[in-house]
Amino acid sequence: MPRPTETLTGTHAPPSHSLPKGNFGAEILAARTVVGSSDLVLAYLATNCDTGISMTGGGTKANVFLQVTVVRRAGCEPTVRWPRTTTMPMTPPLGRRTLTDVTSGRRVPVMDSADLLRPTWLPAGFRSDGDGRTNPSGRHPDSYERGWAQTWSAPGAKADPRISCVQSGRPGLLVLQGSRMGEGDAEAVAASVRIGSAAGSVWKDHYGRYRVRWHPADAPAGWYVYLMSTSSCVQPRSPGLPLSALLRIARGMR
Repeated sequence: MPRPTETLTGTHAPPSHSLPKGNFGAEILAARTVVGSSDLVLAYLATNCDTGISMTGGGTKANVFLQVTVVRRAGCEPTVRWPRTTTMPMTPPLGRRTLTDVTSGRRVPVMDSADLLRPTWLPAGFRSDGDGRTNPSGRHPDSYERGWAQTWSAPGAKADPRISCVQSGRPGLLVLQGSRMGEGDAEAVAASVRIGSAAGSVWKDHYGRYRVRWHPADAPAGWYVYLMSTSSCVQPRSPGLPLSALLRIARGMR
């Protein structure tokens, strides 16, 4: 890693590969900008052993280097990993510089929040569970080259933060946006639909739940929006949101 010539404000120290005992670097999967702010929302890979988090950063004229460090419980061996998000103050801002994760050494894709569509209508009582990068170590690791996920839960439902399912209650909503969007375990195309001026497709997964996918007319080539229900963690064959609701949500995305 090149030696940083600046330290970002709000951080405790410049990033380092040498961490105190019990501290571990967490891989940064992706980032997105915050409208009206220079902050970045970082999606990092969390584990069931994490008890604390800190962030450090440094930069040069061409690059910014960020490190997410987690504290783990003594003697705990991570058995479950899932994406979580944290907000990183960025002063000076990222600008046109590239973003690199110190832990993995990889360049981090940065999504512009202005490009992300959001629903203007949701079923009554639905609440946001937050957003973050889709897990690259899941069942279909190559499904999302650049993807960002947003989830909403139905009233009274208990969502599982690690995976796209609910422990109890009615199914919620998962919205994926990005390029190279694979169909995962979806099967045959059930219908062709119009989402505004764009052509879209309705798919069914092997449990019979509907999924809607389309390419927004003003989006870059290869960019898709993908809507589906979150399923039950304990009863995966439970029905998802009705197609009429998914289409109403899709047609209200702005």
